[in-house]
Amino acid sequence: MLGFQAGSKRTRFLRGIIMPAPDKSITHRALILSSMSVGSSFIVNPLVSKDTTATMDALRALGVQISQNQMGTTVVSSGYQHFTEPRGVIDCCNSGTTARLLAGVLAPSAFTTVLTGDDSLRGRPMGRVSTPLRALGANIFGRSDATRLPMCIAPHSAHSAHSAHSAHSAHSAHSAHSAHSAHSAHTAHSAHSAHSARNSSPEATTTIVLRGEVPSAQVKSAILLAGIQLDGKTVYEEPVGHGSRDHTERMLPIYGADVSISDGAGVAGGVAGGGAGTSGLRVITVSGGAPLVGTGVHIPGDISSASFFIGAVFLWSGSSIKVQGVGLNPTRIGFLDILVRMGADLSYEIVGDSLEPSGFIDVEHCELSGVDVSPLEVSAMVDEIPLLMMLSVVASSPITIRGIGELRLKESDRIKSMVSNLAKVGVESEFFYDSAGTSGTSGTSGSVCESIVLHPRRREGGAFVGLPSSSTVVLESYHDHRIAMVNILLAKYFHDNIAVDDITPLEVSFPGFLQKLSTLERS
Repeated sequence: MLGFQAGSKRTRFLRGIIMPAPDKSITHRALILSSMSVGSSFIVNPLVSKDTTATMDALRALGVQISQNQMGTTVVSSGYQHFTEPRGVIDCCNSGTTARLLAGVLAPSAFTTVLTGDDSLRGRPMGRVSTPLRALGANIFGRSDATRLPMCIAPHSAHSAHSAHSAHSAHSAHSAHSAHSAHSAHTAHSAHSAHSARNSSPEATTTIVLRGEVPSAQVKSAILLAGIQLDGKTVYEEPVGHGSRDHTERMLPIYGADVSISDGAGVAGGVAGGGAGTSGLRVITVSGGAPLVGTGVHIPGDISSASFFIGAVFLWSGSSIKVQGVGLNPTRIGFLDILVRMGADLSYEIVGDSLEPSGFIDVEHCELSGVDVSPLEVSAMVDEIPLLMMLSVVASSPITIRGIGELRLKESDRIKSMVSNLAKVGVESEFFYDSAGTSGTSGTSGSVCESIVLHPRRREGGAFVGLPSSSTVVLESYHDHRIAMVNILLAKYFHDNIAVDDITPLEVSFPGFLQKLSTLERS
Protein backbone atom coordinates (compact mmCIF):
# COMPACT_ATOMS: atom_id res chain seq x y z
CA MET A 1 0.00 0.00 0.00
CA LEU A 2 1.15 3.53 -0.77
CA GLY A 3 -0.57 6.38 1.04
CA PHE A 4 -0.90 10.00 -0.01
CA GLN A 5 -1.20 13.37 1.69
CA ALA A 6 -1.13 16.84 0.14
CA GLY A 7 2.19 18.65 0.48
CA SER A 8 2.88 21.90 2.29
CA LYS A 9 1.91 24.05 -0.71
CA ARG A 10 -1.78 24.56 -1.35
CA THR A 11 -3.19 24.28 -4.84
CA ARG A 12 -4.60 27.70 -5.79
CA PHE A 13 -5.90 26.74 -9.25
CA LEU A 14 -5.28 24.49 -12.26
CA ARG A 15 -4.05 25.93 -15.53
CA GLY A 16 -2.56 24.46 -18.71
CA ILE A 17 -2.83 21.97 -21.55
CA ILE A 18 -2.88 18.24 -20.92
CA MET A 19 -3.09 14.96 -22.82
CA PRO A 20 -4.75 12.19 -20.82
CA ALA A 21 -3.60 8.59 -20.58
CA PRO A 22 -4.41 6.43 -23.65
CA ASP A 23 -7.85 4.86 -23.70
CA LYS A 24 -7.99 1.64 -21.68
CA SER A 25 -11.09 0.15 -23.34
CA ILE A 26 -9.76 0.70 -26.86
CA THR A 27 -6.29 -0.62 -25.94
CA HIS A 28 -7.80 -3.90 -24.67
CA ARG A 29 -9.71 -4.35 -27.92
CA ALA A 30 -6.78 -3.45 -30.15
CA LEU A 31 -4.59 -6.01 -28.39
CA ILE A 32 -7.24 -8.72 -28.67
CA LEU A 33 -8.17 -8.12 -32.32
CA SER A 34 -4.52 -7.81 -33.32
CA SER A 35 -3.89 -11.17 -31.66
CA MET A 36 -6.85 -12.74 -33.46
CA SER A 37 -5.52 -11.49 -36.81
CA VAL A 38 -3.01 -13.05 -39.17
CA GLY A 39 0.26 -11.17 -39.52
CA SER A 40 1.74 -8.16 -37.78
CA SER A 41 -0.19 -5.29 -36.17
CA PHE A 42 1.19 -2.09 -34.68
CA ILE A 43 -0.64 -0.20 -31.93
CA VAL A 44 0.35 3.44 -31.53
CA ASN A 45 -0.12 5.10 -28.11
CA PRO A 46 -1.45 2.06 -26.22
CA LEU A 47 -2.14 2.28 -22.51
CA VAL A 48 0.39 0.31 -20.49
CA SER A 49 -1.15 -0.39 -17.09
CA LYS A 50 -1.93 -3.35 -14.86
CA ASP A 51 -5.22 -4.04 -16.65
CA THR A 52 -3.82 -3.95 -20.19
CA THR A 53 -0.74 -5.90 -19.10
CA ALA A 54 -3.10 -8.63 -17.88
CA THR A 55 -4.59 -8.77 -21.38
CA MET A 56 -1.14 -8.89 -23.00
CA ASP A 57 0.00 -11.71 -20.70
CA ALA A 58 -3.19 -13.68 -21.41
CA LEU A 59 -2.69 -13.36 -25.17
CA ARG A 60 0.95 -14.39 -24.87
CA ALA A 61 -0.29 -17.52 -23.09
CA LEU A 62 -2.24 -18.32 -26.28
CA GLY A 63 0.95 -18.20 -28.37
CA VAL A 64 0.82 -14.57 -29.54
CA GLN A 65 4.05 -12.54 -29.77
CA ILE A 66 3.76 -9.06 -28.23
CA SER A 67 6.63 -6.60 -27.92
CA GLN A 68 6.77 -2.98 -26.80
CA ASN A 69 8.98 0.03 -27.37
CA GLN A 70 8.65 3.79 -27.08
CA MET A 71 6.81 3.98 -30.41
CA GLY A 72 4.08 1.52 -29.49
CA THR A 73 3.21 -2.17 -29.32
CA THR A 74 3.81 -4.79 -32.03
CA VAL A 75 1.58 -7.87 -32.12
CA VAL A 76 2.52 -10.84 -34.33
CA SER A 77 0.08 -13.73 -34.60
CA SER A 78 -0.96 -16.63 -36.81
CA GLY A 79 -4.59 -15.77 -36.09
CA TYR A 80 -7.30 -17.12 -33.83
CA GLN A 81 -7.36 -20.39 -35.82
CA HIS A 82 -3.88 -21.15 -34.47
CA PHE A 83 -4.13 -20.14 -30.84
CA THR A 84 -2.46 -22.71 -28.59
CA GLU A 85 -3.73 -24.14 -25.34
CA PRO A 86 -2.31 -22.27 -22.31
CA ARG A 87 0.06 -24.26 -20.15
CA GLY A 88 -1.52 -22.87 -16.98
CA VAL A 89 -4.45 -20.89 -15.63
CA ILE A 90 -4.83 -17.40 -17.15
CA ASP A 91 -4.84 -14.74 -14.42
CA CYS A 92 -6.92 -11.71 -15.47
CA CYS A 93 -5.81 -9.92 -12.28
CA ASN A 94 -8.32 -7.10 -11.61
CA SER A 95 -9.47 -6.64 -15.20
CA GLY A 96 -13.11 -7.47 -15.89
CA THR A 97 -12.63 -6.44 -19.52
CA THR A 98 -9.86 -9.03 -19.91
CA ALA A 99 -11.95 -11.83 -18.42
CA ARG A 100 -15.21 -11.11 -20.22
CA LEU A 101 -13.76 -10.38 -23.66
CA LEU A 102 -11.42 -13.38 -23.50
CA ALA A 103 -14.41 -15.57 -22.66
CA GLY A 104 -15.84 -14.59 -26.05
CA VAL A 105 -12.53 -15.05 -27.85
CA LEU A 106 -12.07 -18.53 -26.37
CA ALA A 107 -15.69 -19.74 -26.52
CA PRO A 108 -15.29 -21.39 -29.98
CA SER A 109 -11.82 -22.80 -29.23
CA ALA A 110 -10.77 -26.42 -29.58
CA PHE A 111 -8.88 -26.52 -26.28
CA THR A 112 -9.46 -25.91 -22.59
CA THR A 113 -8.75 -22.63 -20.85
CA VAL A 114 -9.28 -21.61 -17.23
CA LEU A 115 -9.73 -17.92 -16.39
CA THR A 116 -9.35 -16.50 -12.90
CA GLY A 117 -8.56 -13.17 -11.25
CA ASP A 118 -7.82 -11.45 -7.96
CA ASP A 119 -10.20 -11.41 -4.99
CA SER A 120 -12.14 -8.45 -6.40
CA LEU A 121 -12.59 -9.92 -9.88
CA ARG A 122 -13.58 -13.34 -8.52
CA GLY A 123 -16.50 -11.61 -6.80
CA ARG A 124 -17.80 -9.82 -9.90
CA PRO A 125 -20.57 -11.22 -12.14
CA MET A 126 -19.65 -13.38 -15.14
CA GLY A 127 -23.05 -14.94 -15.83
CA ARG A 128 -23.99 -12.04 -18.08
CA VAL A 129 -21.25 -13.31 -20.46
CA SER A 130 -21.33 -17.07 -19.91
CA THR A 131 -25.11 -17.31 -20.41
CA PRO A 132 -25.31 -15.89 -23.97
CA LEU A 133 -22.05 -17.61 -24.95
CA ARG A 134 -23.62 -20.92 -23.95
CA ALA A 135 -26.47 -20.07 -26.30
CA LEU A 136 -23.86 -19.93 -29.08
CA GLY A 137 -22.74 -23.43 -28.15
CA ALA A 138 -19.90 -22.62 -25.77
CA ASN A 139 -18.99 -25.24 -23.20
CA ILE A 140 -18.46 -23.10 -20.10
CA PHE A 141 -18.57 -24.17 -16.48
CA GLY A 142 -17.17 -22.94 -13.21
CA ARG A 143 -17.96 -21.53 -9.81
CA SER A 144 -21.65 -20.82 -9.14
CA ASP A 145 -22.56 -22.28 -12.56
CA ALA A 146 -20.01 -20.07 -14.34
CA THR A 147 -21.39 -16.86 -12.87
CA ARG A 148 -18.13 -16.23 -10.99
CA LEU A 149 -14.45 -16.85 -11.68
CA PRO A 150 -12.61 -19.20 -11.83
CA MET A 151 -14.31 -20.26 -15.07
CA CYS A 152 -13.38 -23.06 -17.44
CA ILE A 153 -13.98 -22.81 -21.20
CA ALA A 154 -13.80 -26.31 -22.71
CA PRO A 155 -13.74 -27.42 -26.38
CA HIS A 156 -17.02 -27.26 -28.26
CA SER A 157 -18.37 -28.01 -31.74
CA ALA A 158 -20.89 -25.24 -32.25
CA HIS A 159 -21.12 -25.83 -35.99
CA SER A 160 -23.22 -29.05 -35.60
CA ALA A 161 -26.95 -29.24 -35.08
CA HIS A 162 -26.40 -31.48 -32.08
CA SER A 163 -24.19 -28.94 -30.31
CA ALA A 164 -26.65 -26.15 -31.01
CA HIS A 165 -29.44 -28.17 -29.44
CA SER A 166 -27.27 -29.06 -26.45
CA ALA A 167 -26.25 -25.46 -25.98
CA HIS A 168 -29.86 -24.36 -25.98
CA SER A 169 -30.77 -26.99 -23.39
CA ALA A 170 -27.90 -26.05 -21.09
CA HIS A 171 -28.63 -22.38 -21.57
CA SER A 172 -32.31 -22.79 -20.73
CA ALA A 173 -31.50 -24.76 -17.60
CA HIS A 174 -29.07 -22.07 -16.53
CA SER A 175 -31.61 -19.37 -17.25
CA ALA A 176 -34.10 -20.89 -14.85
CA HIS A 177 -31.76 -20.10 -12.00
CA SER A 178 -30.37 -16.83 -13.30
CA ALA A 179 -30.68 -13.69 -11.23
CA HIS A 180 -31.47 -11.89 -14.49
CA SER A 181 -34.32 -14.26 -15.34
CA ALA A 182 -36.22 -11.94 -17.68
CA HIS A 183 -33.12 -11.24 -19.76
CA SER A 184 -32.02 -14.89 -19.73
CA ALA A 185 -35.45 -16.19 -20.77
CA HIS A 186 -35.62 -13.77 -23.68
CA THR A 187 -32.09 -14.64 -24.74
CA ALA A 188 -32.83 -18.37 -24.65
CA HIS A 189 -36.00 -17.87 -26.70
CA SER A 190 -34.22 -15.91 -29.41
CA ALA A 191 -31.25 -18.27 -29.44
CA HIS A 192 -33.56 -21.27 -29.92
CA SER A 193 -35.10 -19.65 -32.99
CA ALA A 194 -31.67 -18.93 -34.40
CA HIS A 195 -30.35 -22.43 -33.88
CA SER A 196 -33.43 -23.96 -35.48
CA ALA A 197 -32.74 -21.84 -38.54
CA ARG A 198 -29.08 -22.88 -38.55
CA ASN A 199 -30.05 -26.56 -38.72
CA SER A 200 -31.91 -26.01 -42.00
CA SER A 201 -29.61 -23.68 -43.91
CA PRO A 202 -25.86 -23.02 -44.16
CA GLU A 203 -26.66 -19.29 -44.37
CA ALA A 204 -28.65 -19.34 -41.13
CA THR A 205 -28.28 -16.62 -38.53
CA THR A 206 -27.52 -17.03 -34.85
CA THR A 207 -29.30 -14.30 -32.92
CA ILE A 208 -28.62 -13.27 -29.36
CA VAL A 209 -30.94 -10.58 -28.02
CA LEU A 210 -29.85 -8.50 -25.06
CA ARG A 211 -32.70 -6.45 -23.62
CA GLY A 212 -31.75 -6.36 -19.98
CA GLU A 213 -31.87 -3.29 -17.77
CA VAL A 214 -28.07 -3.04 -17.75
CA PRO A 215 -26.45 -2.33 -21.14
CA SER A 216 -23.01 -3.91 -21.40
CA ALA A 217 -20.32 -3.29 -24.00
CA GLN A 218 -18.38 -6.22 -22.55
CA VAL A 219 -21.22 -8.66 -23.17
CA LYS A 220 -21.72 -7.30 -26.68
CA SER A 221 -18.00 -7.54 -27.40
CA ALA A 222 -17.78 -11.11 -26.13
CA ILE A 223 -20.60 -12.18 -28.47
CA LEU A 224 -19.10 -10.40 -31.48
CA LEU A 225 -15.61 -11.79 -30.80
CA ALA A 226 -17.05 -15.29 -30.66
CA GLY A 227 -19.30 -14.68 -33.68
CA ILE A 228 -16.50 -13.70 -36.06
CA GLN A 229 -15.05 -17.20 -35.54
CA LEU A 230 -18.28 -19.11 -36.29
CA ASP A 231 -19.75 -20.17 -39.62
CA GLY A 232 -22.67 -18.11 -40.90
CA LYS A 233 -23.81 -14.88 -39.28
CA THR A 234 -24.11 -13.80 -35.69
CA VAL A 235 -26.48 -10.94 -34.88
CA TYR A 236 -26.43 -8.91 -31.70
CA GLU A 237 -29.34 -6.62 -30.87
CA GLU A 238 -29.52 -3.89 -28.25
CA PRO A 239 -32.07 -1.14 -27.62
CA VAL A 240 -31.31 2.03 -29.55
CA GLY A 241 -29.78 4.71 -27.33
CA HIS A 242 -28.89 2.38 -24.46
CA GLY A 243 -25.46 3.94 -24.13
CA SER A 244 -23.38 0.77 -24.60
CA ARG A 245 -19.84 1.59 -25.79
CA ASP A 246 -19.33 0.77 -29.48
CA HIS A 247 -15.54 0.45 -29.67
CA THR A 248 -15.58 -3.21 -30.76
CA GLU A 249 -17.92 -2.78 -33.73
CA ARG A 250 -15.97 0.30 -34.82
CA MET A 251 -12.69 -1.60 -34.73
CA LEU A 252 -13.71 -4.93 -36.29
CA PRO A 253 -13.90 -3.67 -39.91
CA ILE A 254 -10.33 -2.32 -39.95
CA TYR A 255 -9.14 -5.87 -39.27
CA GLY A 256 -11.18 -7.12 -42.22
CA ALA A 257 -14.28 -8.38 -40.41
CA ASP A 258 -17.61 -8.28 -42.27
CA VAL A 259 -19.78 -6.11 -40.03
CA SER A 260 -23.07 -4.35 -40.70
CA ILE A 261 -24.95 -2.08 -38.30
CA SER A 262 -28.51 -0.81 -38.50
CA ASP A 263 -30.59 1.19 -36.05
CA GLY A 264 -34.27 0.52 -35.51
CA ALA A 265 -35.01 -1.88 -38.37
CA GLY A 266 -34.34 -5.12 -36.52
CA VAL A 267 -33.91 -8.57 -38.06
CA ALA A 268 -36.89 -10.24 -39.69
CA GLY A 269 -37.78 -13.51 -38.05
CA GLY A 270 -35.32 -12.98 -35.22
CA VAL A 271 -37.90 -13.93 -32.58
CA ALA A 272 -39.81 -17.19 -32.90
CA GLY A 273 -43.54 -17.57 -32.63
CA GLY A 274 -44.53 -14.13 -33.86
CA GLY A 275 -43.47 -12.38 -30.66
CA ALA A 276 -42.54 -8.74 -30.19
CA GLY A 277 -40.91 -7.06 -33.17
CA THR A 278 -37.42 -5.68 -33.31
CA SER A 279 -38.12 -2.02 -34.02
CA GLY A 280 -36.16 0.34 -31.79
CA LEU A 281 -33.16 -1.99 -31.77
CA ARG A 282 -29.61 -1.38 -32.85
CA VAL A 283 -28.60 -4.48 -34.83
CA ILE A 284 -24.99 -5.55 -35.32
CA THR A 285 -24.33 -8.43 -37.72
CA VAL A 286 -20.96 -10.16 -38.14
CA SER A 287 -20.14 -12.85 -40.71
CA GLY A 288 -17.73 -15.35 -39.24
CA GLY A 289 -15.18 -17.91 -40.30
CA ALA A 290 -12.88 -15.71 -42.40
CA PRO A 291 -9.38 -14.81 -41.15
CA LEU A 292 -8.75 -11.35 -39.77
CA VAL A 293 -5.75 -9.40 -41.05
CA GLY A 294 -3.24 -7.44 -38.98
CA THR A 295 -3.22 -3.66 -39.29
CA GLY A 296 -2.22 -0.43 -37.55
CA VAL A 297 -4.28 1.28 -34.83
CA HIS A 298 -3.86 4.62 -33.04
CA ILE A 299 -5.32 4.84 -29.52
CA PRO A 300 -6.83 8.22 -28.53
CA GLY A 301 -6.71 9.67 -25.02
CA ASP A 302 -9.09 8.18 -22.47
CA ILE A 303 -12.11 10.43 -21.87
CA SER A 304 -12.74 8.70 -18.52
CA SER A 305 -9.24 9.53 -17.29
CA ALA A 306 -9.48 13.06 -18.74
CA SER A 307 -12.72 13.63 -16.84
CA PHE A 308 -10.89 13.67 -13.52
CA PHE A 309 -8.88 16.71 -14.60
CA ILE A 310 -12.04 18.30 -15.99
CA GLY A 311 -13.92 17.73 -12.74
CA ALA A 312 -11.00 19.10 -10.73
CA VAL A 313 -11.36 22.46 -12.50
CA PHE A 314 -14.56 23.10 -10.52
CA LEU A 315 -12.79 22.67 -7.18
CA TRP A 316 -10.53 25.71 -7.53
CA SER A 317 -11.64 29.17 -8.58
CA GLY A 318 -9.60 30.59 -11.48
CA SER A 319 -8.90 27.18 -13.02
CA SER A 320 -8.86 26.74 -16.79
CA ILE A 321 -7.52 23.79 -18.82
CA LYS A 322 -7.51 22.38 -22.33
CA VAL A 323 -7.53 18.60 -22.87
CA GLN A 324 -5.99 17.56 -26.19
CA GLY A 325 -5.99 14.32 -28.17
CA VAL A 326 -8.89 12.87 -26.22
CA GLY A 327 -11.46 10.38 -27.53
CA LEU A 328 -14.91 11.91 -28.01
CA ASN A 329 -16.92 8.82 -28.87
CA PRO A 330 -20.64 9.71 -28.46
CA THR A 331 -21.12 6.73 -26.12
CA ARG A 332 -18.42 8.05 -23.77
CA ILE A 333 -19.18 11.77 -23.30
CA GLY A 334 -22.13 11.47 -20.92
CA PHE A 335 -20.19 13.17 -18.11
CA LEU A 336 -19.57 16.24 -20.30
CA ASP A 337 -23.29 16.51 -21.05
CA ILE A 338 -24.11 16.29 -17.34
CA LEU A 339 -21.60 19.03 -16.51
CA VAL A 340 -23.21 21.34 -19.07
CA ARG A 341 -26.58 20.73 -17.38
CA MET A 342 -24.96 21.71 -14.10
CA GLY A 343 -23.93 25.04 -15.62
CA ALA A 344 -20.33 24.21 -16.58
CA ASP A 345 -18.38 26.54 -18.86
CA LEU A 346 -17.26 23.75 -21.19
CA SER A 347 -16.90 23.14 -24.90
CA TYR A 348 -15.40 20.42 -27.08
CA GLU A 349 -14.61 19.93 -30.75
CA ILE A 350 -13.97 16.81 -32.84
CA VAL A 351 -10.94 17.25 -35.10
CA GLY A 352 -10.30 13.61 -36.16
CA ASP A 353 -12.53 10.63 -36.85
CA SER A 354 -10.54 7.78 -38.42
CA LEU A 355 -11.15 4.92 -36.00
CA GLU A 356 -12.65 6.91 -33.13
CA PRO A 357 -13.76 10.57 -33.00
CA SER A 358 -11.19 12.59 -31.07
CA GLY A 359 -10.42 16.23 -30.40
CA PHE A 360 -10.07 18.71 -27.57
CA ILE A 361 -12.04 19.97 -24.58
CA ASP A 362 -11.88 23.47 -23.08
CA VAL A 363 -13.17 23.98 -19.56
CA GLU A 364 -13.11 26.92 -17.11
CA HIS A 365 -14.08 27.11 -13.47
CA CYS A 366 -17.58 28.25 -12.54
CA GLU A 367 -20.08 27.44 -9.82
CA LEU A 368 -22.11 24.29 -10.38
CA SER A 369 -25.73 23.57 -9.53
CA GLY A 370 -27.07 20.12 -8.73
CA VAL A 371 -28.45 17.71 -11.31
CA ASP A 372 -30.79 14.73 -11.67
CA VAL A 373 -29.12 11.87 -13.57
CA SER A 374 -31.30 9.16 -15.15
CA PRO A 375 -30.43 5.42 -15.23
CA LEU A 376 -29.78 5.65 -18.98
CA GLU A 377 -27.31 8.48 -18.39
CA VAL A 378 -25.59 6.47 -15.65
CA SER A 379 -24.93 3.67 -18.16
CA ALA A 380 -22.93 6.10 -20.32
CA MET A 381 -20.68 7.29 -17.47
CA VAL A 382 -20.09 4.42 -15.05
CA ASP A 383 -16.42 5.35 -14.64
CA GLU A 384 -17.23 9.01 -13.96
CA ILE A 385 -20.00 8.56 -11.38
CA PRO A 386 -17.52 8.72 -8.44
CA LEU A 387 -16.27 12.01 -9.87
CA LEU A 388 -19.81 13.37 -10.19
CA MET A 389 -20.43 12.38 -6.57
CA MET A 390 -17.24 14.23 -5.60
CA LEU A 391 -18.64 17.44 -7.10
CA SER A 392 -21.27 17.44 -4.35
CA VAL A 393 -18.62 19.14 -2.19
CA VAL A 394 -19.02 22.30 -4.31
CA ALA A 395 -22.48 21.99 -5.93
CA SER A 396 -25.08 24.50 -4.79
CA SER A 397 -28.02 22.06 -4.82
CA PRO A 398 -28.56 18.28 -4.51
CA ILE A 399 -27.14 15.76 -6.97
CA THR A 400 -29.51 12.85 -7.61
CA ILE A 401 -28.26 9.71 -9.35
CA ARG A 402 -30.75 7.04 -10.36
CA GLY A 403 -30.18 3.41 -11.38
CA ILE A 404 -26.94 2.93 -9.50
CA GLY A 405 -26.99 -0.86 -9.04
CA GLU A 406 -24.31 -1.57 -11.67
CA LEU A 407 -21.88 0.67 -9.78
CA ARG A 408 -21.91 -1.78 -6.88
CA LEU A 409 -20.38 -4.41 -9.19
CA LYS A 410 -17.22 -2.60 -10.28
CA GLU A 411 -13.75 -2.88 -8.70
CA SER A 412 -15.45 -1.88 -5.46
CA ASP A 413 -18.99 -1.00 -4.46
CA ARG A 414 -18.40 2.50 -5.78
CA ILE A 415 -21.57 3.92 -4.26
CA LYS A 416 -20.82 2.65 -0.77
CA SER A 417 -17.17 3.67 -1.09
CA MET A 418 -17.95 7.23 -2.14
CA VAL A 419 -20.71 7.71 0.43
CA SER A 420 -18.32 6.65 3.20
CA ASN A 421 -15.55 8.99 2.04
CA LEU A 422 -17.82 11.96 1.35
CA ALA A 423 -19.40 11.66 4.79
CA LYS A 424 -15.94 12.28 6.25
CA VAL A 425 -15.79 15.67 4.51
CA GLY A 426 -19.30 16.79 5.40
CA VAL A 427 -21.47 15.54 2.51
CA GLU A 428 -24.73 13.92 3.58
CA SER A 429 -26.41 11.34 1.34
CA GLU A 430 -29.77 9.65 1.20
CA PHE A 431 -30.66 6.34 -0.45
CA PHE A 432 -34.03 5.40 -1.91
CA TYR A 433 -34.90 1.73 -2.14
CA ASP A 434 -36.93 0.39 -5.03
CA SER A 435 -38.51 -2.57 -3.28
CA ALA A 436 -38.80 -1.25 0.27
CA GLY A 437 -40.10 2.16 -0.73
CA THR A 438 -38.23 3.74 2.15
CA SER A 439 -35.27 6.05 2.50
CA GLY A 440 -32.44 6.24 4.95
CA THR A 441 -28.82 7.23 5.37
CA SER A 442 -27.01 3.92 5.83
CA GLY A 443 -27.68 1.98 2.63
CA THR A 444 -27.71 -1.27 4.63
CA SER A 445 -31.38 -2.22 4.72
CA GLY A 446 -30.87 -5.20 2.39
CA SER A 447 -33.07 -3.76 -0.35
CA VAL A 448 -31.79 -3.02 -3.85
CA CYS A 449 -30.77 0.63 -3.97
CA GLU A 450 -32.23 2.48 -6.94
CA SER A 451 -31.23 6.09 -6.32
CA ILE A 452 -29.04 8.29 -4.20
CA VAL A 453 -29.27 11.99 -3.36
CA LEU A 454 -26.13 13.86 -2.31
CA HIS A 455 -26.96 17.02 -0.39
CA PRO A 456 -24.88 20.22 -0.59
CA ARG A 457 -22.39 20.85 2.18
CA ARG A 458 -23.60 23.24 4.84
CA ARG A 459 -22.81 26.92 4.41
CA GLU A 460 -22.31 29.61 7.03
CA GLY A 461 -22.30 33.21 5.90
CA GLY A 462 -22.25 32.09 2.26
CA ALA A 463 -19.11 29.94 2.74
CA PHE A 464 -18.87 26.16 2.99
CA VAL A 465 -18.37 24.75 6.45
CA GLY A 466 -14.95 23.10 6.80
CA LEU A 467 -14.12 19.57 7.85
CA PRO A 468 -16.16 18.23 10.77
CA SER A 469 -13.07 17.56 12.88
CA SER A 470 -9.53 18.88 13.35
CA SER A 471 -8.17 15.33 13.50
CA THR A 472 -6.75 13.63 10.40
CA VAL A 473 -9.38 12.17 8.09
CA VAL A 474 -8.32 9.10 6.11
CA LEU A 475 -10.08 8.52 2.79
CA GLU A 476 -10.13 4.87 1.69
CA SER A 477 -9.57 3.79 -1.92
CA TYR A 478 -11.04 0.27 -1.52
CA HIS A 479 -8.60 -1.11 -4.16
CA ASP A 480 -10.43 0.93 -6.84
CA HIS A 481 -8.48 3.15 -9.25
CA ARG A 482 -11.35 5.60 -9.83
CA ILE A 483 -11.95 6.02 -6.08
CA ALA A 484 -8.21 6.61 -5.58
CA MET A 485 -8.25 9.43 -8.18
CA VAL A 486 -11.20 11.12 -6.46
CA ASN A 487 -9.51 10.78 -3.07
CA ILE A 488 -6.36 12.52 -4.32
CA LEU A 489 -8.44 15.45 -5.58
CA LEU A 490 -10.33 15.68 -2.29
CA ALA A 491 -7.08 15.58 -0.30
CA LYS A 492 -5.66 18.42 -2.38
CA TYR A 493 -8.89 20.44 -2.18
CA PHE A 494 -9.32 20.24 1.60
CA HIS A 495 -5.54 20.01 2.15
CA ASP A 496 -5.45 20.11 5.95
CA ASN A 497 -5.88 16.88 7.90
CA ILE A 498 -6.74 14.75 4.87
CA ALA A 499 -4.87 11.56 3.92
CA VAL A 500 -5.50 8.78 1.39
CA ASP A 501 -4.87 5.24 2.57
CA ASP A 502 -3.67 3.75 -0.73
CA ILE A 503 -3.01 5.11 -4.24
CA THR A 504 -1.47 1.96 -5.76
CA PRO A 505 -4.78 1.24 -7.60
CA LEU A 506 -3.79 4.08 -9.99
CA GLU A 507 -1.57 1.48 -11.69
CA VAL A 508 -4.72 -0.21 -13.05
CA SER A 509 -5.61 2.56 -15.51
CA PHE A 510 -3.51 5.71 -15.04
CA PRO A 511 -0.04 5.21 -13.53
CA GLY A 512 0.94 8.80 -14.37
CA PHE A 513 -2.10 10.51 -12.84
CA LEU A 514 -0.24 12.39 -10.10
CA GLN A 515 2.49 13.54 -12.48
CA LYS A 516 -0.04 14.82 -15.01
CA LEU A 517 -1.99 16.61 -12.27
CA SER A 518 1.15 18.28 -10.98
CA THR A 519 1.78 19.89 -14.40
CA LEU A 520 -1.55 21.73 -14.06
CA GLU A 521 -1.26 22.81 -10.43
CA ARG A 522 -0.42 26.40 -9.58
CA SER A 523 0.42 27.05 -5.94
